[in-house]
Amino acid sequence: MRFLLDNDVDHAVASVLRAAGHDVVTASAVGLAGEEAAVDDEVTVYATDRDMVVVTHDREFTARRKRRTVGLHVRLMCAQPDAVEVLPARLEELLDKASWTQTAVLEVYRTTVRHHPPRWD
Repeated sequence: MRFLLDNDVDHAVASVLRAAGHDVVTASAVGLAGEEAAVDDEVTVYATDRDMVVVTHDREFTARRKRRTVGLHVRLMCAQPDAVEVLPARLEELLDKASWTQTAVLEVYRTTVRHHPPRWD
């Protein structure tokens, strides 16, 4: 699977995903850096155009994707330093749920991965 890490995701998460055999790039590495919602939308478009999964910690970004789902969007529901422990523990479940569809929001918790089907409000 191919992942695009949002600007708020620690680079150690990239190492975890690469070690599991996945392709990973960061938003900043492809020129998508900033704090504005417009940048979030650019991240979504970039990832969707390239069949990539967006990974973020950003609550507001995820809330917008829940209301208007575009592509696959993953929110890590933990503190940034904890992501390198939480993600490997839930990676198999995340990949399974990501395989169900090309459009959804997935939230990764310590104990589960929650699937939110596509919406357009």
